[in-house]
Amino acid sequence: MRIFTRSELLGSLEEVGVKRGDIVMVHASLIPLGIYENAPGEAALPRVVNDLQELLGSSGTLVVPTFTYAFCRGLGFDRQNSPGEKMGVFSEYVRRMPEAIRSWHPIQSVTGVGARSREICSPDSTDAFAEQGPFGIMLRANAKLLLLGVSTRSASLFHYVEERITVPY
Repeated sequence: MRIFTRSELLGSLEEVGVKRGDIVMVHASLIPLGIYENAPGEAALPRVVNDLQELLGSSGTLVVPTFTYAFCRGLGFDRQNSPGEKMGVFSEYVRRMPEAIRSWHPIQSVTGVGARSREICSPDSTDAFAEQGPFGIMLRANAKLLLLGVSTRSASLFHYVEERITVPY
């Protein structure tokens, strides 16, 4: 399996335009990227998150999807403790960080860490993709979408766009 380095990761992020102060929504699967410098499997999570936060700096914000479909099955939603479902270990790692703030929507929540996480995750709306909700806030703030090891099929931002243009399905 390929090994990738911190300098390769940071260089790639900078090459695609991620910089200090950005708001970045990340959908990630680290497996396709390979092994991160002697940190196989989940041991890479804190290092990759830390490197991304270091690049974003104290004025930047990292956001991940933490959707919870258990609510659709009649189970309760605990903003702090309900795990994300099918969002991957990267998102779940960020959700569990002590400084993480999760949005209120019981199905399509997001979790943020960083300077603007409270602004992004605090609005409470019955519509996860409302213009005044997290996705609308991120779009107005020119947030960036970062797909690490996943295709565009994983980009939850498309749900916001679908709702805005009233796709009939």
